[in-house]
Amino acid sequence: MPLVVSALLRENRGRVRLWLLVAAVVALLQCWGNAAGAADGGGDGRPLAGVTPPRLVASEPIERPASGEGGLDGERDAPGPGRDAVDVEMDLTIDADGSVANVVLVRPGFVAFDEAAIAGVRRFRFDPARRGGVAVPARVRYRHHFPPILEVATDPSSRSEKERSAAPVLDSPEADVALSMKDEGNGPPAVSVGVSDSARTSADPGELEYGATARVREAPRGTTRRTVEGAALVETPGTRGDALRVIELLPGVGRPSAADGQAIIRGSAPADSEVFFEGTQVLRLYHFGGLTSFVNGRLVDHIDLHPGNFSVKYGRKLGGIVDVGARDPRGDALHALADVNLIDASVLAEGPLGRSASIALGLRRSYIGNVISSLSSDGGVLAAPVYDDYQLFVTWRPSDRDRVRFLGYGSRDSLGLDFDAPDQDPALSGASSAKTYFHRAQVSWEHRYSDRVRHEAQLAFGGLGFVANIGDALRQDITGPELFGRGELGWRIADGLSLAAGIDVTSQWLTAHYRGPVVGADEGDPAVSGPLATMPTVAIDTRALFFRPAGYAEATWHGPAGLTVIGGGRVDYFGDIAQTTFDPRLTARLAIGAATFLKGGVGRFSQAPSYGQAVPGIGNPNLRAARALHLDLGFEHGVGSAFSLGAEVFAKRLSELVVAAPGAPGGVENDGIGKIYGAEVSLKAQATRLSGFLSYTLSRSERRDHPNSAWRLFDYDQTHILTLASALHLPRHWEVGAAFRLVTGNPETPVTGSVYDADRDLYRPLYGNVNGARAPMFQRLDIRVEKQWHPGRMLLATYLDLQNAYNHKNIEATGYGFDYRQRVDVSGLPVFPSLGVRGEL
Repeated sequence: MPLVVSALLRENRGRVRLWLLVAAVVALLQCWGNAAGAADGGGDGRPLAGVTPPRLVASEPIERPASGEGGLDGERDAPGPGRDAVDVEMDLTIDADGSVANVVLVRPGFVAFDEAAIAGVRRFRFDPARRGGVAVPARVRYRHHFPPILEVATDPSSRSEKERSAAPVLDSPEADVALSMKDEGNGPPAVSVGVSDSARTSADPGELEYGATARVREAPRGTTRRTVEGAALVETPGTRGDALRVIELLPGVGRPSAADGQAIIRGSAPADSEVFFEGTQVLRLYHFGGLTSFVNGRLVDHIDLHPGNFSVKYGRKLGGIVDVGARDPRGDALHALADVNLIDASVLAEGPLGRSASIALGLRRSYIGNVISSLSSDGGVLAAPVYDDYQLFVTWRPSDRDRVRFLGYGSRDSLGLDFDAPDQDPALSGASSAKTYFHRAQVSWEHRYSDRVRHEAQLAFGGLGFVANIGDALRQDITGPELFGRGELGWRIADGLSLAAGIDVTSQWLTAHYRGPVVGADEGDPAVSGPLATMPTVAIDTRALFFRPAGYAEATWHGPAGLTVIGGGRVDYFGDIAQTTFDPRLTARLAIGAATFLKGGVGRFSQAPSYGQAVPGIGNPNLRAARALHLDLGFEHGVGSAFSLGAEVFAKRLSELVVAAPGAPGGVENDGIGKIYGAEVSLKAQATRLSGFLSYTLSRSERRDHPNSAWRLFDYDQTHILTLASALHLPRHWEVGAAFRLVTGNPETPVTGSVYDADRDLYRPLYGNVNGARAPMFQRLDIRVEKQWHPGRMLLATYLDLQNAYNHKNIEATGYGFDYRQRVDVSGLPVFPSLGVRGEL
């Protein structure tokens, strides 16, 4: 990689151009080194037995603001809401005594209406939510409807009760959720309740009719589940409105390198963690350069991060789990959205399919390639990256006990590079290109047999492809179909005891045509950054089946005095290495007050070698699965209804890691061990118009490659990670936010000299201690500003997402001269404005 960078440096066309070209090269190299992610990988929101939602038992009619007070953000005599219908959506936190403890506006707008609705719902009384018969706090979505003024009336008191107020309703699970980031268990469970159409139009302002079954997200089955939902998914600064980019800001998540975008969770390598979309593993989170994720953020309902000690429902990974849940399409009416910015354009349409089904279709395509081509049209490098993605979601509810979903989605990336012959690495000369893609069709069925028994089942089929070449040094064509299946049966045996058991199967049939270097170790070997021309090459044409079935079972016991214990086991079979593993896990949670919990867990985890590492000819077929032991302990505490504080210490012991071994087949063997330990602290706020969170992670990640070698830093070790993010909803439909990150620089292996290779007429680098140096500390401030207009039923918005606002030069890579005597640091993303417009109907 440094050699590629130095070749680009000699072109010296400017910092923006350089960063984009480095991103393109990284994407090319990922097709080579990270094709593992495709073959190596493996929402809830389902009806939950034993939990009942809160029920409104007392309310008073809410007066519509007078016409002069009902204008745009309180302006007198403004058009629109002065006479039109207005809906105010809120998230209510309902205490165990049934009172409304906190109100958060989902999308603030007309000030007079917002304030009237908030004041009214604070007087409501509920029969509280109950879990196992015990009253618990809960958070519900609530929408109050102010109907239009049907006829002109100068005296508000002369209007009928029906004209002045409509029945407040609990909105459906399909609606967008409010800005929030919370650890499940550290605060009330999120509750959504569907209502019938008759409830939405009830003439009696005090009457509510519940026409659908409550859907309550189950409590976390691992030690920690951090959830992001609502406006935070699309309004967090620095994400360009991309929901999945929020993952990078969560506690315990490290900063990925430029043009990468992969998740570094609690000091583990990106390949050691898994990303699921609606319960099925996905090829990759992001498009080219890590700028944009593969799914429209406005179709995402929530993102769950399981940083460690996760449930036996998940497996095959040593690090963490990211589970992305898609929302159901909106079925009340036809809705459309178009978003155009400096990078790409996207459209989204959704609406009903009859009385019991709804559909959503999303499309996106980039034009960033035109920008890059204009920046590098006269040098030795030409680049034209293009990405696009699509989503087709259908939800069908044939009964109040069933939900059937069809998901079709896919992603495609392509780019091309043309290097003039670099004297540092002749193997890079000539045309280089890369194309990656995946397509997926998925069907799922959730059924509730009774209050005690339910099941969920998923089946997904698709195909993937990695096609790339880098000059004359690497040729790769890996394609094939893949099949995923998952099923789980849940049974509440008694009021305090429940059981979940399931199967989890992944199958991939890949055809590989490959010519290039051996795969090698995932990290810790600086030689993989040396000249490709000096590496011995191999060539294979093969077909490989990656069949990895698993079964698991888990019991949850709610004991006395607020104690909950979850224990289970998982059996995995890795067909590509013919190995079976058993991983037992245990977590516990103790409530020591209404809003304070202690928690802890211990568990074992297994992971097969990365793709290629065990393939005969380019790897070592005798490799075994790597193992990890997780241990964590922490507490969660709610401060009032708007703040929550959490702290956690964690440790991981790793064994049988795949490391470089020159004398072994493929140059790798299971001879490495590792240790990761640290602590996380987070503070979160969720008030009426202001939301945000502050987190700090302190950690250490070390490896030992062989029994007699010294401990060294891991490639992805980041000692300090400080994150501050906030969002503020202002009057007149303004939204502003900021996110700041301060992160320890990545470890790096210094180059101490070079030797001349007369056979190849180039210099080979000499390295110092592996990861014996560090890049400078990373820091970045991102700012987001959005202004909205609401003409009639439409929403128009323009936004500016400014990344690296004060243009700090963060070091992302290092380049060297042809003889490695001259070092040049490559800066990352400069100040980068993303200006866009959005329209919604």
